[in-house]
Amino acid sequence: RVAGAIHPTAHRRRTLRALQGVAWSLHHDQKLAVPIDEVVSTLEGELNQQQIDVDEVLAQLQRAGLMWADARRSGFSHQFIQEYFAALYLVSKATTGQAAGLASDPWWRECLILYLNLPDLDSAALESFLTPAVDRWIRYIAAHLAFRTSRLNDEQMIWVGGGHFRMGSNGATTREAPA
Repeated sequence: RVAGAIHPTAHRRRTLRALQGVAWSLHHDQKLAVPIDEVVSTLEGELNQQQIDVDEVLAQLQRAGLMWADARRSGFSHQFIQEYFAALYLVSKATTGQAAGLASDPWWRECLILYLNLPDLDSAALESFLTPAVDRWIRYIAAHLAFRTSRLNDEQMIWVGGGHFRMGSNGATTREAPA
């Protein structure tokens, strides 16, 4: 529904990809708003190849409730929308190692939790998020996904925050005191 509100079908995918680039740029710089010229420039880089009116696209994104803009600045209507599109950008442009490299910074928590749930990651990719340097909630989600899809051994223990957890093949999690 939202994608249909953005632009005619022929340009919808490119517009949504451009939106991923805007979200990545904002999230990477840990900003929720930037000068409107930066948003327009990012959109132009992706959309001008298709002779799409960037000002009209930005107006449609605002009408759809995805972005806001005033005379000087622009951003996403909600931080979660920015995190979602930044996660889509990571899925399409980054390696798992690059994504895991962001996982120690709490700013990236929600974005990376979305990232972990979007692609079908193999066990090696999920295991790259199971190190103590990774934010504990991201580590927990990665472990949960790995066990839920039977990608890790049932006997494997993971360290998450303040304790060790054993996750069974049925998805149940039990906390155990560290040895």
